[in-house]
Amino acid sequence: MSVVAAPGAEYHISDPVQDRRAFRSALGQYGTGVAVITTLNGGLPVGMTVNSFAAVSLDPPLILWSVQNTSGRAPAFVGAQHFAVNVLSADQVDVSRIVASPQGGTGAFEQIEWTEGLAGVPLIEGAIARFECRTYDVLPGGDHQILVGHVERCAVAEGEPLLFVQGGYAASAPFPSSGPGSEATTEETSPESEPAPFAQLVTAVNHRLSREFDEHRSRFGLSAGSSRVLKRLSTGPQTVDELVSSAFLGPQAIEDALSELIEENLVEVTGSGFRQTPQGRTLRRQVAENARRFNEAALSGIPEADVEAAHRVLTALARSDQPIRFHHTKENA
Repeated sequence: MSVVAAPGAEYHISDPVQDRRAFRSALGQYGTGVAVITTLNGGLPVGMTVNSFAAVSLDPPLILWSVQNTSGRAPAFVGAQHFAVNVLSADQVDVSRIVASPQGGTGAFEQIEWTEGLAGVPLIEGAIARFECRTYDVLPGGDHQILVGHVERCAVAEGEPLLFVQGGYAASAPFPSSGPGSEATTEETSPESEPAPFAQLVTAVNHRLSREFDEHRSRFGLSAGSSRVLKRLSTGPQTVDELVSSAFLGPQAIEDALSELIEENLVEVTGSGFRQTPQGRTLRRQVAENARRFNEAALSGIPEADVEAAHRVLTALARSDQPIRFHHTKENA
C-alpha cells in the first residue's frame, strides 16, 4: 500500500475556542458554492448570501443552511414558511456582494433581476440552480439557527458555479492531469489527438504557478488573504467595504486579514480606514521584488518575443467583458 502525502505540509494546531480566527481559517480551506437565500418579510423580498447550503436527504428531499443569531435578517427567515435557495453562477459576484452588503436585505432587489416563485418567494435570474422550499424545521446550532427546507420544486440551468474558498471568490476549472501515475483521457493519448486547448493550458499553468508561489509568500509569514490586502493598501487607505470590492475577498476574510496584519504591525487604523505602516510598506516591497524574481525564473529560457505575445493575449482576454459565443456542433453517432 502506498501513501501519498503533501510535500512540506505543516499544520498549525489551534484550540477553536481560544482562537476563533484560526477556526474560521481552517473552515475556509473547504471550498463551497455561493447561494442567495430569499424569502418574503411582511410582503417585501429579503435575501442573504451564504455558503452554508448543503444537501440533507433525497427521500424526502431536504436541504439545510444556517443563519447567525445576531443577524438582523435572521427573524425574517426563522419565521418564514417558505424560502428559496439560489445557487449563483460564476458571473454573479456582483449579486453576491449586493445581497451581502449591510443595505442589501430588501434594497438589493431593486438592483438585481428576479421573478416570483412559489408563495411569491423571489427567484434570482441567472442562478444555475434554484430550490423552492417549505420550512421543514428550525434547529438551534450554537450561535446560528439551522434551517431545514423541504424542496417542493427545483430547477437547473447550464453555467459555471461561483465558488468561495479561503475567504475569497473563485471559479471552477478542471484540474489538470500531470505527473507520474496520472490518468490521461483517451483524447490526450490518441496519436491523432490535437494539441491541448488553450484554456486547458492556462488552467494548468495557473495551478502550477499559484502552488509554487504560495511557498515563497509563506516565507514572509503572509497568508493569501493578508498578502492580497497588504497589496491593495499600497494604493492608500481603504475601508473594509472598499477592500471587499478591490481584494475580491469576503468581509470576514478581510477582517481576519486586517487583524493578522495589525498584530504584525504591518497595518494600522486611521480615520479613513486602514493603511500600511512603514514596516508594512517595506515588507510589501520585499514581496513585490520576490514576485518579480519568481516571474523571471518561471519565464527563463522562453524567448522574449513569445513572452510578450502571450502577455498580450492574456491581457486582452482578462480585459474583455464580452461573453464568449460560438456555434455548437453535434455529430450523429
